[in-house]
Amino acid sequence: MHNIFQNKSILLIPDSGISTQSYIELMHVLGFKTIFQVKDAEEGYNSFKAYNQDIVIGDMIDGEHDIIKFCQLVRTHVSSPNKSLPVLCVAAPDKLHLVQRAKEVRMTDLLRIPFSATHISSKLRYLFSLSKDKLDHIYETYQTVSFSESKEAEWPKKREALSLTQILLDFYLKHHEIVFAKLKLAQIATTECIEQARKTYEKIKDKDNTNIYEFRDFEQMWDEIVNLFVRGGLTEEDMNEIERLIKVIPKDIRQHYDSLTQQDKSFLALVESLNETAYKNAKNKVTLLQAQPNPLNGMNADDYSIHDKSGPPKALLFKPKPRHNN
Repeated sequence: MHNIFQNKSILLIPDSGISTQSYIELMHVLGFKTIFQVKDAEEGYNSFKAYNQDIVIGDMIDGEHDIIKFCQLVRTHVSSPNKSLPVLCVAAPDKLHLVQRAKEVRMTDLLRIPFSATHISSKLRYLFSLSKDKLDHIYETYQTVSFSESKEAEWPKKREALSLTQILLDFYLKHHEIVFAKLKLAQIATTECIEQARKTYEKIKDKDNTNIYEFRDFEQMWDEIVNLFVRGGLTEEDMNEIERLIKVIPKDIRQHYDSLTQQDKSFLALVESLNETAYKNAKNKVTLLQAQPNPLNGMNADDYSIHDKSGPPKALLFKPKPRHNN
């Protein structure tokens, strides 16, 4: 699977209350290899002039020292290296009075807090899908969008919105770490099982060639999925599918895998720390909120998701061969 982020650079201007470290870790996991982080609009613009990043994310604070001011400089200053630069602003619930100002400076897109890793990834993919001509003219349509709060779901106050976002981002990052650990353990278990089958005559005698080749299929699949983790960009659905694949590995490999996981105390502690109940509650609430129209451009979460045409990774399409017994 090609990761459109891996050859892109990103500039972060965070100040909303979401952990800056979470932002940086998330961008690494999504696949960005070059990440810049600054404290305000002026420093951000100087960085942009020097490095001409591919995309910028910043928080909407006061319209004077934040991502709005940065966007104004990008669009109008004579020294701007790319006046069509995609700029994504992140808005807390108490900052929506600045949306009109964001339109005036030709902000490319807006992400309301609370959000998940999926929501920010979908927006970034959408922004990278836009041609320069589209970026140059998209702001004209934004001026026609009128915004009013939906009565179907009330957006939370800032503190709760930040808490929900932090729960979702922390879970995604921790889940990514856990699935990668499971993958490496499954890869080791597969290798050990193949090696044991090669060395022990009694082991080989009880298997036919189909089973041996099935182990090799899994070994090759793990290699491919490890590369997916290295490239970055796996979605929550991708990680869930990898966990499903681990559950259907052959019994022989599974015995090795179970033994390895029980011996790895750091892995067990990491799994124990994952709060799935809090995550599911936060995800359900945030998914409902993000289904509402974007106050900047009127789009909703489904509108963004259709622009992600990367498809599932090849390794996740793997179907285990049926096992045959003599």
